[in-house]
Amino acid sequence: MKFISNYKMSFLFFISGILCLIAYNIKGSSIDENGFLVESFGFIPIFWLFELMASLTFAFTFIKLKKKSAKVKAREELFLTDNFALRFAMQLLASN
Repeated sequence: MKFISNYKMSFLFFISGILCLIAYNIKGSSIDENGFLVESFGFIPIFWLFELMASLTFAFTFIKLKKKSAKVKAREELFLTDNFALRFAMQLLASN
């Protein structure tokens, strides 16, 4: 569930695109009496637009979360290093 909460916009765009594709298939297409193809063509580019938006928001969120986790990891390492130096200094003071 954490994955969906992190990538909720990507998930929303993806589902919207799939719904457009399903709507296009349900609506179907036919040929009228003059020989013209009658279909809901608008669903096709909207599907691709939603899928493009899903891909872009997924990539943006992925990069943002990776940078955030790298910052947190760097802070943890800095804290552990500082904590080690503090404990070492306390041991030196206690031993004297």
